Amino acid sequence: MPFGLKGAPTTFQKLMVQEVLVGHINHFAIAYLDDIIIYSHTPEEHRRHLRLVFERLSQHGLRLNLNKCKFASNSLDYLGHVVTSTGNHPQTANVTAITNAEVPRSRKGLRQFLGTVNWLRDYIQGCSELLAPLADLLTTKTPFRWTLEAKEIASKPLFLHRPHPQYPFILQTDASAVGGAAVL
Repeated sequence: MPFGLKGAPTTFQKLMVQEVLVGHINHFAIAYLDDIIIYSHTPEEHRRHLRLVFERLSQHGLRLNLNKCKFASNSLDYLGHVVTSTGNHPQTANVTAITNAEVPRSRKGLRQFLGTVNWLRDYIQGCSELLAPLADLLTTKTPFRWTLEAKEIASKPLFLHRPHPQYPFILQTDASAVGGAAVL
């Protein structure tokens, strides 16, 4: 991709999905923006998958920056999450940043804080209900008063496990006036 190309990540992803990695996407490879993730069950299978992806990249005249590559790892830091074979959890540094964030002093600061906490939403049980009092402070009808409850809860996120394909899937859902939830 030429440097400075505004749509480079989108162009890369489209190229990967529609041309380079056709037949491999969602089977053992994922392309997102400017990354390719290759996943496998065994080391032997991983070597085979790597070889297939390398061949396709070579056929299309694409090269990798080895300084940015990570091979044969059981854990991957990706988009603020730690992805493992058993599940995902947020990167500690990001949770610490939320915990150490300054107390919002205005509605604008509160919007920024809620936006930051929002990426943890999947890890916090009942997040909508917990953040509802803070979201209510965004309206001009409510006086602005900060509480520490949501900040404390955001500092103790859960671990997301992957569903096991050999077991039945049960989806439980619930909704209220301030939030909705689902558990698989």
